[in-house]
Amino acid sequence: MIIYYTHDLEDGREASHRLLEKAISHSAGSWAVLICDSQAGAAGDNCRPCCGLDIQYPMNRNLRRIAERFYSADDAALATDEASFFRIWTRREALVKAVGGSVCAGDIPSVSADHVIYQGQELMLEDIRIPDADELYAAVCYCGGAHEGQDEKIRFKHISI
Repeated sequence: MIIYYTHDLEDGREASHRLLEKAISHSAGSWAVLICDSQAGAAGDNCRPCCGLDIQYPMNRNLRRIAERFYSADDAALATDEASFFRIWTRREALVKAVGGSVCAGDIPSVSADHVIYQGQELMLEDIRIPDADELYAAVCYCGGAHEGQDEKIRFKHISI
């Protein structure tokens, strides 16, 4: 769901637009929500405001086999242990959630770098540490990255239910 609203008017015309987007992820009973507030058009013509998030607790699976089947050749070569496997996994999932599509798509580029171009969009990937969840792997993907004069920050709010 994208929420659109006008926050200013000049001479009866909309002066600027803001888009709020959300990304949701869950793993083993934990949930995370990322809400992105992007200035429309700030990222340039090749990028719509977008955000993606993935969290993942480690699972007892054949990680090498999964990496060879789904990861790019470069990423599969880097996935040598649990930490590197889940770092790549959460980045892939965050990227796909940001732009849409399937994590099984064969055209997903390597996500080992913090900056990738996919489907004509410049995307930033960032590993995040969620407070009080050291065993949880997490990554975010957002369009374009920090722009001049803009300070990108991820803030956390823990909610117990």
